[in-house]
Amino acid sequence: MTNANEMITTLRTGRRVLDNYVDKVTDENIGFRIHPEANSIGFLMRHIAEVEHGLSNLIFNGPALDFERITVGPGITDNGEHTDTAHLKNMLSTSLAALENAFTALTPEEWEETVERRMGTFSRRDYVTWLAAHTGYHAGQIVLAQKYGKRW
Repeated sequence: MTNANEMITTLRTGRRVLDNYVDKVTDENIGFRIHPEANSIGFLMRHIAEVEHGLSNLIFNGPALDFERITVGPGITDNGEHTDTAHLKNMLSTSLAALENAFTALTPEEWEETVERRMGTFSRRDYVTWLAAHTGYHAGQIVLAQKYGKRW
């Protein structure tokens, strides 16, 4: 049966690239984009935090979001407003803590229950894998924007 420690390890493994590069985000590069129509580093950081914190509530029964979701959903575009580096780094720390706290409160049986959301119907265990892939995907975008991006 699945347990919280296994899932925290999976989550942290999926977050490793993000965690290795978020320390390199500065006030100078937070607005970098790989292309003029791509999302900025700041937008991507907020998006990851919103998804993590949102799923901690919607999938893993954690507390509700304590901030507005503005980077998730149809028709969302990056208008360049996500430039508070310290705040965004704090949001990422808070979202990770929210997930880990929610994970530890679940029973082994609850990990196997299926939950239906717009991403699909999965067990909570499988949602951790989805979340790790989502975070890894956007972390790669952050790395590319740091390495090759600029302010457009």
